[in-house]
Amino acid sequence: ASARSVTLATTLAVTTGIAYAFAYGVQAAVVPAAVFGLGYAFADNLMGLATSVWGRYVVAKTWLALLGRLPWRFMNFLDDTHRRGLLRRVGAVYQFRHVRFQEYLLARNN
Repeated sequence: ASARSVTLATTLAVTTGIAYAFAYGVQAAVVPAAVFGLGYAFADNLMGLATSVWGRYVVAKTWLALLGRLPWRFMNFLDDTHRRGLLRRVGAVYQFRHVRFQEYLLARNN
């Protein structure tokens, strides 16, 4: 969790707790304060994941794996194809070594 998320979640929990304590008593304030604070932290982290490049990659990879269009262990697949000489690695990027292999995969998915 980011420091911003923790700070805002704590602030929301404390202010909610204070407001509920004045209105309904200290015992009645504990649950709403925890729910609002933890709820905010969860939502903020979920939004952070959904809007990050890594989060979009994980969602896309999971979706394609569920559809059977991508191996579940995608990085293992890339490493294996690199070891077998089907892909080459240029920095952090994998490239097809053979155009026929790329055409085969394209034809198979259409």
